[in-house]
Amino acid sequence: MKDIEKNREIVGQNILRRPLNQRGVALVVSLLILVMITALGLAGIMASSTEVKLGGNERVGAETLYAADAGIQHALRALRGQDFDIVTASPQPWLNVTNFNGTPGLNYFVDVKKINTNGDIAPANTVFITATATYPSGGGLKRIEAEVRNLSTMVPVTSTLGVVGNDSEIRFEDNVTVNGDLSGGEVPVAGSDCAQNKAAVAVDTVSAYDEIRLDGGGQSITGMGLTPSVQLRPQDMSAAAIQALSSDLATNADRTIAVNDTTAEINTNTTYGTVANPQVTVFNMEGDDSRVRFNGTVTGAGILILNSNIDRKGRIEFGDSFSWDGIIIITGSTRIEFDGTAGTSITGGVIIANTEPDASAEDLRFRVEAATTIQYSCTALTNAMNKAPLSLNAWHQIL
Repeated sequence: MKDIEKNREIVGQNILRRPLNQRGVALVVSLLILVMITALGLAGIMASSTEVKLGGNERVGAETLYAADAGIQHALRALRGQDFDIVTASPQPWLNVTNFNGTPGLNYFVDVKKINTNGDIAPANTVFITATATYPSGGGLKRIEAEVRNLSTMVPVTSTLGVVGNDSEIRFEDNVTVNGDLSGGEVPVAGSDCAQNKAAVAVDTVSAYDEIRLDGGGQSITGMGLTPSVQLRPQDMSAAAIQALSSDLATNADRTIAVNDTTAEINTNTTYGTVANPQVTVFNMEGDDSRVRFNGTVTGAGILILNSNIDRKGRIEFGDSFSWDGIIIITGSTRIEFDGTAGTSITGGVIIANTEPDASAEDLRFRVEAATTIQYSCTALTNAMNKAPLSLNAWHQIL
């Protein structure tokens, strides 16, 4: 028992004699752990705050970019039917929209110019659209630039009936009238290429000139005081360029009809647009034996594109009665026949582009029969071409 008591006394003395520098270690360790936990918490809060801020910046950037793109689309709609020269000479910005989409402070303005931000000069019939959007509350600033071509001013109507390309047989039979002088009520306008009297027929090759035929009698081919009014002269665009232009115009087609190696008989009366609501109508002949015949009454207004890359086995026939107000563009190498006994009337203009690369191949044929009148009209052409889309050649973000 004495030994046990002695050992207890020794242990107690050792505890009392522990070095002073070991006292309070647990408190220090606890404080260090608390500091570390606090630091980690603060870091998490800061990271979350940064992510929220970055997310907000991304949202502001996206909304601002969307507003800038909306400015481009706004300009594309507003430029339809406009004279680019007048627009570019107008005070800029041409468009200015505030609080876009109901968002306070989100604004955009649009400049339409002939020179872009790099100092490049726009080609003919082309402008640069620069849309700048701002979002001051979030520091947003975005700018987009687009190059836009006006297709409505590019259609080369230099006569009532223009023929471009390799051999094209043009046949007028019995009492056909083609008049290049302005339609009734229209008067020549100085400086306007459209509002001028034209030749009735213009061709760009001797072979095509030699293939103009007047069969029967009673034809009236007049214009610019000449009878017959037929010119042999270079055209403003090649056949390939006209076909490319017709493809661009077709991108905005209200109706596209594809005919593949078959005969389509349309026996009902058909309307493709009106003067008040012109349309772009496209017929694509996509087979060697493609044929469309309209046996009913066909009326329409706007742009009519008859396109084929085949030989003359393909055929489009307008029977009974046909009336069109605007422009008709025929490309490829096929037969187009207007043989309606009830009469054919075209007010505006017709362009024929023979894109057959082989000059020795069978000709494109354009034949009109009795009771057919093709009358040049600047008013009808302008109304039709206002339907033409704007071609967006390039688009890029600057800021």
